[in-house]
Amino acid sequence: MMYNVLDNVSIFKKNSSKNIDLLSYKVVFAGFSGGADSTALLLILRELQKSYSFKLIAVHFEHGIRGKESLSDAEWCRQFCEKLEIDYKEFSLNIPELKRDNEGIEEAARRLRQQKWEMLASDKQCCVALGHHAGDKIENLLIRLFRGSSSSGLTSLRNTSIIREVTYIRPLLDFTKSQIEELLLSEGIKEWRIDSTNNETFYRRNFIRNELLPILEKHIPNVSASISASYSAVEQDARFIENEALFKYPSVRKNNTLSFSSLKELHPALRVRILRYFLTDMLLYDFIPAKDLIERFEQEMTRLHSEKCLIPLNGKKFLSLHKDNISVIDSLKNNNEPFNIRWNWKLNNNAAAGDFILSAKYSDKICYDKNDEVYFDAELLPDEFIIRNIIKGEKFIPFGSDIEIKVSKVLQNEKIPNRNNIVIFSDDSGKIYWLAPIRRSNLAKITDTTRKIVSFTIETKVD
Repeated sequence: MMYNVLDNVSIFKKNSSKNIDLLSYKVVFAGFSGGADSTALLLILRELQKSYSFKLIAVHFEHGIRGKESLSDAEWCRQFCEKLEIDYKEFSLNIPELKRDNEGIEEAARRLRQQKWEMLASDKQCCVALGHHAGDKIENLLIRLFRGSSSSGLTSLRNTSIIREVTYIRPLLDFTKSQIEELLLSEGIKEWRIDSTNNETFYRRNFIRNELLPILEKHIPNVSASISASYSAVEQDARFIENEALFKYPSVRKNNTLSFSSLKELHPALRVRILRYFLTDMLLYDFIPAKDLIERFEQEMTRLHSEKCLIPLNGKKFLSLHKDNISVIDSLKNNNEPFNIRWNWKLNNNAAAGDFILSAKYSDKICYDKNDEVYFDAELLPDEFIIRNIIKGEKFIPFGSDIEIKVSKVLQNEKIPNRNNIVIFSDDSGKIYWLAPIRRSNLAKITDTTRKIVSFTIETKVD
């Protein structure tokens, strides 16, 4: 069956109008890479302008990764929009230069694009249209399934979503790749841009698209349609839980705190979503709790907190649990910490924190003669440590034990009166790996199966 623009507009209005209300927007920014999906999206939005009277602006991001090919894509997009008399904006992101340490290319690209979208479309009368289609939903579900995501995470690619005050719409989510290409051919468009990196299975999404799904299709008839059906069912369940959490949220929130006792009475599926709503409100951006943070939070919900318990959020803020109050506090302001830094020990062998010098190096053998040196299984460590001072009330599991104890108890046993002489090595979830220099934790132990050993040392700066 061949499709044309008007057919697709009609189908779009019928299937998506309940999820996307274009009457709400005066300006629609369309992400335009020049690929088949974004080209079809641009054609459909151009037709929809006649019914909804919004201003359409195509936006192309030149990522600075593929050299001449990338520049050629940008020029093609500019000429295409010029021919169709569509307003066009182009941004150079220069990802290789702006990529953070330990940040992947795809992750950096998403972050930088998000920053530009926030600059362009944070106004409530604007939205960003993206060309994701039915196949992208399947890939997204599988990627997040392998990460251990919840139902909300598995179905995060939706017709409409809001991230950091930017509204994103995805009009093509109900269309397959073949339908999109048929649309272009029916409109006389026989060429579009193809990103050569789409064939590189180094990227997880490409591996799923180019290798995993074809194998599944070969052995399981109609597997894509079946996964799509599951996606819809799971999304329906996720929306129900999210709406229930939104309904319960005001009843457990008191000004800028959550009630520990009220939250504890709720089902964990509601708790984790209420936590996300609360952190998003407090941090003023769409905060998605990592798996480690959720596990730590659920663990703390089983305990009583007569003393303040702090869970790191983003290196600068902490989630505070104290008696019946759950709040977000500023680590430096509320805890008087002399230092709190992130250290990617894989990329930088040395770091400075307060009056201390930290070092990391791979090792072939273990020498237990030094008190200020510890050894870990390198493959079981986070890429980045949070290097900080002690937080009152926090706990860890000492090496050789399976029982969690308070850090203050260790200091008392070791007769260490000055807490500022201790450096904490923790991950983003607050798990402590080393109470330097006195005691390491039971995490990332070296065993017979360890393939890489890394040693860490700590020294006091010499003036």
